[in-house]
Amino acid sequence: MKPLCRTRWLIAAVCLAVGVAAGCAIWLASGDNSPALPESAYCWGAFHVHSTYSDGLGTLSEIAAAARDRGISFVILGDHGAPNPSAGALDCSVDGVRFCGGSETSHPDGHLLVVGLNRIPRYILPPSPPDAIADVRALGGFTVLLYPEWAKYRWRYWDDDFRPQGIEVLNLFSALRQAGTIQQIDMLMTSPFGDFHILKVLQRPQPEIRRWDELLERGMTYGFYGLDLHGGFRSILELPVRVPSYRLGFGMLALGIRQTDAGDPMAAVRRGDFFSVIRAAAVPNRFEFCARQDGRTIPPGRIVSGRADLEVEVAVSGYATRIVLFRNGEPVSQTDAGRLELADAPDGMYRVEVYLRDHPSLAMGMPWISSNPIGIGDRQTGPPVDETAPPAARSAIDWRRFRVETDVVSQAAFTATGSDGEFAYTLTRPNDPGDPSWCALALREPLDLSGGRGVYIDARSDPEMRYNLELRSGDRWYYASFRAGPDGEGQPVYIPFRRFYRVSGGRETLPLNTLDGLFVTISSQNAMPGFSGRLNIREIGWYR
Repeated sequence: MKPLCRTRWLIAAVCLAVGVAAGCAIWLASGDNSPALPESAYCWGAFHVHSTYSDGLGTLSEIAAAARDRGISFVILGDHGAPNPSAGALDCSVDGVRFCGGSETSHPDGHLLVVGLNRIPRYILPPSPPDAIADVRALGGFTVLLYPEWAKYRWRYWDDDFRPQGIEVLNLFSALRQAGTIQQIDMLMTSPFGDFHILKVLQRPQPEIRRWDELLERGMTYGFYGLDLHGGFRSILELPVRVPSYRLGFGMLALGIRQTDAGDPMAAVRRGDFFSVIRAAAVPNRFEFCARQDGRTIPPGRIVSGRADLEVEVAVSGYATRIVLFRNGEPVSQTDAGRLELADAPDGMYRVEVYLRDHPSLAMGMPWISSNPIGIGDRQTGPPVDETAPPAARSAIDWRRFRVETDVVSQAAFTATGSDGEFAYTLTRPNDPGDPSWCALALREPLDLSGGRGVYIDARSDPEMRYNLELRSGDRWYYASFRAGPDGEGQPVYIPFRRFYRVSGGRETLPLNTLDGLFVTISSQNAMPGFSGRLNIREIGWYR
């Protein structure tokens, strides 16, 4: 390269670096100096927000200040944990902003957001998605699938028994991460002067929408626009870089509920009576989607028995709109007017997308508004296929063959109490937090379970707890989880082999004819150490 060309490139690089630094400085100093949003007929909420309860940079007070400044009335947290002990069951108001507890839980198949628990269990949620969803329901909460098609965390469990209550159709953080380098630089340089340039990175999330429609074939499933906000990130030196900030994100995407539900926003979210909107593009003056039947008005989130009429109405200042009504994932009606009606709608799952036809930054195919579904018809979605019962035959293993094993600080004993074996243990916190805690009942003998469908256990536990059943073959270890409480005698838990996961891996075919160990374990992998418990085993074995 000639010296003159080299000098020009150096000058250009320096100018770019200075520009980026200046953009960050303006962004941070101005606090994303975008105009405040006007009053609305709706109450706005933010879904999937991280705080200092996990890896977010903001306290609840700091998040509340940013939310209040952007017209956000409620925030649904998504702090990491299984569930997060501080955020998982939170329900409080801070400076006028309602915080609803939520935890982003990690599983071998991906991530879920667990919302609205009435208490935090002592145990960790199980690896199997159907089991995790069932536990969350028993704890008073609901489950939303996160990152269904993002390559970094793509969800892998799509069996018929997977029935989450919701799916994150759009994730702002992953959209920004997937933008090209030029787009990211442009966004960084221009975002201090408004949100419109950030809108250009949003593209129609067709793979996620397709997954949503697939879940709707199984039953009612709500769609969410999520933020995945952390308030920024920490640099290599662990210094906080507050880009993108909470205030920026709160102005981008939101959930909309009626003002009449402002006193209890989670009640509306649990019913599915909300819509998702890209507020940075425009704030709707009105959006209504409902079914009408015999003088009744049925909002989204419901399934209507029999025929009904559908109505959609939208109004926004300054932009032309297009309303598209979808039935079972396919468009059935659309209009460029502000109102759409479908009389005597046939059976199906209906949802609405609204586009801004002439927006300078939001792509035409990107749904500005996405409604929740309304189901019509007597067709009832069947329950998931239960492959765990009934067993054709059971083969019990004598529990007296099991022996106790523990880490160096925990304690356990296994004794006979009548016809049961009682596993009494104390799972102790280790001296080094990085060390594992565990107590186990171990059967270290060759086992041939080929021809079987799974393993079973009839047990009671005090306190209620989740335990792991482990199958081992040499250096290949597999595990599944079962829940036991004080009232469980005579009700065996059947665990099909397909629900076993390889340790630090996913599901695979088990080497059933070369097993050399069966274990029942309680450990820091499935519980929080620092307690004592008892597991009474009536019977354990495998079934065909």
